[in-house]
Amino acid sequence: MLIGGNAPAKIDEKGRIKVPTRFRSLLEQQYGREFFVTSTNGQCVEIYPLPVWTARLDTMSKISRFHPVAGRYLDAVNFYGCPATMDRQGRILIQPLLREKAGMQGEVSVLGKHDYLVVWNRERIEGRMETNEVTEDDLRELSTLV
Repeated sequence: MLIGGNAPAKIDEKGRIKVPTRFRSLLEQQYGREFFVTSTNGQCVEIYPLPVWTARLDTMSKISRFHPVAGRYLDAVNFYGCPATMDRQGRILIQPLLREKAGMQGEVSVLGKHDYLVVWNRERIEGRMETNEVTEDDLRELSTLV
């Protein structure tokens, strides 16, 4: 499934994000209401449908557990990670540690990333977009990858 784009959302007082309707309907139809909520760096929140997350872990299991990059990745996603169930109103809880580290309060931006979502603190993603623009060199390199 391909999902993309940006949709605004809010984090409520209990630390839940209401998944924007256009993402919610696609995710729920394709994968159900079980998710794994995590981050690789604590700067943003990654919301994976459980089947997508399980497939990612299956891929990771083929890498030696002694590989330093694989170890760092697994440490990060497990440190920040927590399973979550989307409730009937389309809300998913972000665990307190990750919520605090990623600045998840108030206005956020939800980005569709093919088969999972990335949630950014609104101010943080706007600053990142201003300082990390896609360049002509980036576009040329991308054209060689596809």
